[in-house]
Amino acid sequence: MSGFYERDPRRGVGLSEFDFDTLKTPLLIVHHVKDLCPTNLFGPAQKLAERFPAIVVDGPDETRPDQPCAPGTNHWFARREKETIDQVFHWIHGKAWSRLIR
Repeated sequence: MSGFYERDPRRGVGLSEFDFDTLKTPLLIVHHVKDLCPTNLFGPAQKLAERFPAIVVDGPDETRPDQPCAPGTNHWFARREKETIDQVFHWIHGKAWSRLIR
């Protein structure tokens, strides 16, 4: 998911200009509310979640301002990996899934 929300001059446009409506396959947005990755902020992802199914992770808060994308941070759904993967699995298999993980 990294990089598709915001433009970052060091990394290019990422997927910030991608037209997600052109996808022919189902799309699930999975995002942590407190992800501090400069190219992966929650606000733009929230806009996508208004049009596509989404799983929002909100806690615990594992921020590292010095390395926001490092393993063990919100960028990686730290301490909520299993719950997040389980809900993605449920969505893929058409089972009931949670839209919010705390």
